[in-house]
Amino acid sequence: MRKIKIFDTTLRDGEQTPGVNYTIAQKLEIAKQLEKLGVDIIEAGFPVTSKADYQACKKIGEKITKAKVCYLARLNKNDIDCAYQATQGNPNIMIHIFIASSDIHLKHKLKMTREQLLIHIEKMVSYTKKLFNEIEFSCEDATRSDYDFIVACYQKAIDCGATTINIPDTVGYSTPDQMGTLVEYLKLNLNADKTTFSVHIHQDLGLATANSLAAIKAGCHQVECAINGLGERAGNTALEELACTLKIHGEYYQAFTDINLIEINKTSALVATYADIVPQANKAIVGKNAFLHESGIHQDGFLKSRDTYEIINPEMIGKAKHECLVLGKHSGKHAMMDWLKKNNYPTDELTVNSFYNQVKKITDYKKKLSIADLNKVINDILNVSDDSFLSDYQIIRFAVDYEGDNVIASIEIKNHDVIFKAKRTEKTPIKAIFKAINEAITFKPLLTKYHIEAINLGVDSQGMVEVNIEKDGKKAIGYGLSQDILLASIKAYINSINKIRGEINE
Repeated sequence: MRKIKIFDTTLRDGEQTPGVNYTIAQKLEIAKQLEKLGVDIIEAGFPVTSKADYQACKKIGEKITKAKVCYLARLNKNDIDCAYQATQGNPNIMIHIFIASSDIHLKHKLKMTREQLLIHIEKMVSYTKKLFNEIEFSCEDATRSDYDFIVACYQKAIDCGATTINIPDTVGYSTPDQMGTLVEYLKLNLNADKTTFSVHIHQDLGLATANSLAAIKAGCHQVECAINGLGERAGNTALEELACTLKIHGEYYQAFTDINLIEINKTSALVATYADIVPQANKAIVGKNAFLHESGIHQDGFLKSRDTYEIINPEMIGKAKHECLVLGKHSGKHAMMDWLKKNNYPTDELTVNSFYNQVKKITDYKKKLSIADLNKVINDILNVSDDSFLSDYQIIRFAVDYEGDNVIASIEIKNHDVIFKAKRTEKTPIKAIFKAINEAITFKPLLTKYHIEAINLGVDSQGMVEVNIEKDGKKAIGYGLSQDILLASIKAYINSINKIRGEINE
């Protein structure tokens, strides 16, 4: 079996994710965690882009010793010199230089001919070799380039001192079959016995991990990844997906990585926190739903043997052991009985059947059941007093009026058969509405984020609102969608309140 080197670009391409901007201290902390994770190479950044990125690269180069540190540069003297100055003579640092090779980039971006590009590659790679021992060279947009031409480009770079050639699928264009064919073609046609072959693949068609695996199958030695799949547009190959796949299918690929899987969850959480981007709930490996089961059929199998519906478990990636069964609309009696047993409730046939029927009935009008809801159901069945049942608040109507510089918001909210009303005057509509909701239900959380995003264009466009709140150490994120942005805001705020009022059963 051969080792696949993991080249992590969370701090470079990952920071190019729209809206992501790490501080120097955050980049250094992430780099240290990546070193614990076991990555082979950390792409620290793009030194020429800003003073802060230059300083971050220098600090990471000074502090990281187990992993190789890499700086990015375009194929020009200014970028290369800047990267070299940031190394401070540290031999542990390599450089990653790149230039586009596809005809579309040559014509529209570089304004160069193929012949001019080959001359430029020879000149600048030779210059780079005077400064760096290890050079990774990339033909940007390689997968849309002419195969014979990129053979010429890569061979020129290798002959001038490149130690790694990287094959980027810059716009996520390739399919697994195409990626495998390209890698095989390059390996067959290049004189590169001592050269590392690497791939850097984007997720535009959702094929980044599959394409990376195809490249490995075709003989690649290195894959460029990012934690949580961060990166330009739809992102890069997700490190956690590639590492776990090779752990499970190592025999098939005859390949392994040195990634310490138990550090994955910690690394994912750290990056998500500093990037302010939480992985989607159903994201493979690190999404919050990745190890949850609600289907009754799945729950029954899981209870009999975890491996019926689970190929990896939370502990494998460093997650604390937790309850994997979610009680809801699709749950079966076996899961209901399991929950009752774990919470020290009776599990006789009558109690289980009653609990099952009541839970099913509630899920007709309540999407998520909290622990408090489940306790209320079973306590009612057992005739134990408990007033903790938390049905969802629902908006009935609202109105916004303007009086001079003031905004007056009126709100009506329903919970069970109880109507809550309030009116509030403020300087802005959103503040007036949210304060009125707080007064109506006497629930006052801290608003930590309010974000609006248009999800389509034109006069009939809809707005999606995201609201983040905190109360008593609990946090919740709510979403609302409507053509009326005020209604979308109300839906998002009430959605977040409904989530935070009880610990969700998941």
